[in-house]
Amino acid sequence: MTGRSLIWFIMSNSIPLIDTLPGDINTFPSLAKYDYFNHAGVSPWPRATIDAVSAFASDFGVNTWIGHDWSAVERETRERLAAMINASTDEVAIIRNTGDAISQIAMGIDWKNDDVIVTSSAEYPSNVFPWMEAARRHGCKVELVPERTEATGSSRVSEDELIEVASKPNVRLLAISHVQWGSGQRMDLDKLGAFCRSRGILFSVDVIQSLGIVPIDVRRSNIDFLMAGGHKWLMSPPGAGVLFCRHELIDQINPASVGWLSVINPMKWELNYTLRPEAGRFETGTPALGSLVGLNASLRLLLDVGISSIHQRVTTLGDYFADELLKKGYTLATPRTGLNGGSVCFTRTGVDPAETVKRLHDHKIEIATRTARLRFSPHFYNTKDQVNRLLERL
Repeated sequence: MTGRSLIWFIMSNSIPLIDTLPGDINTFPSLAKYDYFNHAGVSPWPRATIDAVSAFASDFGVNTWIGHDWSAVERETRERLAAMINASTDEVAIIRNTGDAISQIAMGIDWKNDDVIVTSSAEYPSNVFPWMEAARRHGCKVELVPERTEATGSSRVSEDELIEVASKPNVRLLAISHVQWGSGQRMDLDKLGAFCRSRGILFSVDVIQSLGIVPIDVRRSNIDFLMAGGHKWLMSPPGAGVLFCRHELIDQINPASVGWLSVINPMKWELNYTLRPEAGRFETGTPALGSLVGLNASLRLLLDVGISSIHQRVTTLGDYFADELLKKGYTLATPRTGLNGGSVCFTRTGVDPAETVKRLHDHKIEIATRTARLRFSPHFYNTKDQVNRLLERL
């Protein structure tokens, strides 16, 4: 089955996807070797991405730029990233990774020494350290809203508590992840974004744990800044990611780093230091073309399948797995609220997460341990048979 016919099969079959999607090793070669459920960490690549990167390496290694307009790949990638989040292309910068993207914004805002930045103690360090460094440099304050354990055993960062803390005087920015890396909680971006816009608070969202599997609309959610790398759910090489900056804010952000690509008419190679009026001002120099080629190929596949269809599929797999875990006596750290991300995090008394991951690896089953929890993160190509094998081993 080719990639194109697999997409047709997914989109046209009326039977629930969890029962019908075949394990196609031609489209997803990792299926021949692993039951892989660690896409929230690093994803294996689809065949189309492997082929695109291989072809690039073979050609560029001999011909470099001769015979190709590699800027066309950059344009396509930017267009696909913009389409995936409902942004315009002039609001999208192609950047190396999430940390670089967050740092560009954190170091680029004209902070005042009484400004307050609100985030959560449950955030991945990439979405905390840049804000802490901005606070250190400018005398600002960072307030961390804690993750709390509910009666069910699940863990949650309360949107209401975030709003309560962000309602205090001098709050300038709220930074949060769409899906929490250690619990799998999906935050209500519409609620948080509406609050921030009504109060004139900047809203920054790390979407590396959701982009590619959860529909995202920067307009509907009133997002000002959005960041992600490509090596997780986007199923592409490390070294290429996205930074979105709302058009009205671009000229208010002073880039943390600049280079020859940051200015207008960069191909003229003139010493005219005038920053680009679009998000491209955050791009400093020649991109990692191999990573960019891979990201472009993966984006094409994901958009062809459709993010809504992918989300439905991943949610179905996750719900099935979570229900079976409860039957086995496990506790779910991931809240089951109707807002589904891609991960299910879980624990069980007497079960050592690191040892469990090691033993499963010996059976060619890949999951992860994060924050003393086990984390299951399937993608749309995974099958119910694979999930059942994992459940049997658990």
